Amino acid sequence: MPSVIAQLFSNFNDNSLEHTDAVVLLYHSIGLVAQTFVYGIYTCLMPISTFVMLKTGLQTSIRKFLLGMTIFMYSISSVHWILSVINVIQTIQLGFLSSDPDKTPHLPVSLFSALILINYILTDGVVVWRAWALCNDSSARVLKIPMGMLFCLFMSVAATIIIRITLLSPAGIDTRLNTVLNRAIDTTQVANLVLSLLTNIFSTSIVGVKAWRYRQHIKKDFECLQAKRSTADKVLVILVESGVLYIFSGIMALSASLIRLPHGTLGDIYTPVNFQIAGIYPLVVLLLVNRDSPLKKGIFASTAPMSIAHIAHNSLPGEESHLQTIQLGTVGTIAYYDPGSQTAST
Repeated sequence: MPSVIAQLFSNFNDNSLEHTDAVVLLYHSIGLVAQTFVYGIYTCLMPISTFVMLKTGLQTSIRKFLLGMTIFMYSISSVHWILSVINVIQTIQLGFLSSDPDKTPHLPVSLFSALILINYILTDGVVVWRAWALCNDSSARVLKIPMGMLFCLFMSVAATIIIRITLLSPAGIDTRLNTVLNRAIDTTQVANLVLSLLTNIFSTSIVGVKAWRYRQHIKKDFECLQAKRSTADKVLVILVESGVLYIFSGIMALSASLIRLPHGTLGDIYTPVNFQIAGIYPLVVLLLVNRDSPLKKGIFASTAPMSIAHIAHNSLPGEESHLQTIQLGTVGTIAYYDPGSQTAST
């Protein structure tokens, strides 16, 4: 009789383990499908963006940095996607095909999930730089807020990576320290999402206010320059709209991380997707800014961010009466139109 009871408990435990493995595999598979879809879009956009940047030239350090950054971010995202695919395959092998159910995958997926947070820093850095380049003439004090958020994000990501490396140390750590570090990394992971979200909200809001003030003032006093103002208007609107979409993705990632599932959180499924979106965002901005006309190539080409801020400089109430409208003509330079003259100046 005892042997029968023991056999029943053994069968129950086996079924329970199989159910757990099946649920984990389901989560990983759903996450991989969603991540693969977004990564496919990323892969299509990457060569297009690279071609556009190479075609317009790399005469300035800013353009060279942006090209190197986009290639680096795509490389990290590619490695993360490959590891995710291999992780699902190993989950199937070890959970359903292996004779030893206690084996676990030996891929450093969790470590690389921490390292790919660098994409957040780089993407948010582009967002803050964009806001500073456009608005530092009128919003210098307010811009200190997203800059401070970006610094805090850098520290939080660094802490996440260090803690993850410590937890995966071959030497091992004692149980008490392991508990403390697991709680700490849960905190830093949420902090990463919160800080990234706040950085984008503040930066996009600053650009949005700049775009609104610029449009209202030009609409009121310079209707005769409709054609000239459309270029700057479109660029500003594109930057604001793309920023809002990225903020929406950040809100989804943060909300998902707070929704508990039988095993882990919904964030475990959506966060890898958000990693890919973070890599796509700079590419989308570059392509959208350049989509209508090659005249817009200069928006990220200037080596002097202060010059880009002149998109709305001298066009706001209380400033000089004449208008200078950005023409974005020559790669590496910024051209302005002065209604009082017949030619554009650089």
